[in-house]
Amino acid sequence: YNSLLRSTSATDRRSSPLGANASTGLFITLPASNLYTEAAADTFWVYVFAHSRNYTINSWRIKLFFNDNVLEYRKFQVNSQFQLPLVTLSASGVSFSSIGLVCGTD
Repeated sequence: YNSLLRSTSATDRRSSPLGANASTGLFITLPASNLYTEAAADTFWVYVFAHSRNYTINSWRIKLFFNDNVLEYRKFQVNSQFQLPLVTLSASGVSFSSIGLVCGTD
């Protein structure tokens, strides 16, 4: 378990986790422990990280698949460098897509 990969801080300098492709790629982190209880208030965050070497990522789309009989999508947060994404809910999960950076960011 690496607590740095569960950080809510926005950065463009986070290292890939051990075993991940360090040259380019995308990965997500999920909680390390079982959160599925009968308490409907259990909430957890899914963190998504992308590495494009020295290239700027200015557009992206991610779809997370899950069983909506077991999990419920509640909200998102995104790095302030990106335009707010379009969020699309479906029976099989949730999709996020963002086109462009906020004016004035590199």
